[in-house]
Amino acid sequence: MLSPPTFSSRSKVSLWWRDLCSIGVGSVSSSTSFSWFKSSISCKLGSDLWFEFWNDSWLGNTPLRDVCPVIFGAIEDSSAKVTDHGIWQDDSWIWSFPPIHSSNGAAIAQLSSLINLLLPVQPSLSALDGYVWWRNPSGFSVSNAYDAILLGLPSSPPLNNTSMVMFECLWKTKVPSSILFFGWRIIWNRLLTKTNLFKRRVLLDINMLFCPLCRGVDEDLDHIFLLCPVSRIWWLKLYQWLRIIDGDEKISLIDQFCWMEDICKNNFSFDLGWFFCLTLCWIIWKCRNDVIFNNLVVSHFDGFNLFKSLAWDWFNAFHKGSCNLSRDDWFFDPRPFFT
Repeated sequence: MLSPPTFSSRSKVSLWWRDLCSIGVGSVSSSTSFSWFKSSISCKLGSDLWFEFWNDSWLGNTPLRDVCPVIFGAIEDSSAKVTDHGIWQDDSWIWSFPPIHSSNGAAIAQLSSLINLLLPVQPSLSALDGYVWWRNPSGFSVSNAYDAILLGLPSSPPLNNTSMVMFECLWKTKVPSSILFFGWRIIWNRLLTKTNLFKRRVLLDINMLFCPLCRGVDEDLDHIFLLCPVSRIWWLKLYQWLRIIDGDEKISLIDQFCWMEDICKNNFSFDLGWFFCLTLCWIIWKCRNDVIFNNLVVSHFDGFNLFKSLAWDWFNAFHKGSCNLSRDDWFFDPRPFFT
């Protein structure tokens, strides 16, 4: 038997899917109950009838609470199931309706329309309840889902100017698609840092939130990628390798990305600020995960040489023919490749 989709903090659905379903929540008429996914499916009545009579879209694409708002405002049990509003007699479903006080003339008039609307509707006794993706007759597709998300978002940009610039820089960065998705999760703060896991109630012990690299303070996005002493050493090595001078101390990863973007635009012919930032963050994240899951000793991890090797592979893959220098040249001084 199918079960209704739930996206609560205790749900067993993946964190990735829960994040995706949360996009746009609260953006339509300030309603925290809006969901692009739930608004894109209709409920197909079978013999179970466990859909909510008022809140689920089982009669077309619109829940009855919106079709009959006056009745919905007058009833006591707004979470009643379809099965609470009728009985099976032989193989036929006989509808029953909530009592409406005689003084509520508008609700009584709307109830009459609801009765006429439901009389011809018969659930299927030979099938189970199910879902239909109504936005496409052929069924669910990523393209339809993307359109549904955009439709549910407000017409004005939901991102501030800084975030908009961040996404523009991200999508034009020439790195593998998995790293682009990694960058997307950084911007949205969707990486499973320990503080994020604590907020989602995956980690329950507040004493276990320490950074796995330095074990000094709680691990959040800015700390693990920028402020951690281990990460900081690799950033300083990056500046030395590129022969750039570190400016004011950055306290957020967003500031770091923006600063690197400006430095590279002013000094190099290639727009490589985000390329270097994403690559180094990927190395830091790999080190962090190896410490947690593979018992890596941080001092044994040659993070910066691994960064230079990975950056060489990606730069060569996406900028073929831009320079005839060797891998050894790259490791010593990469500037001739993009100046």
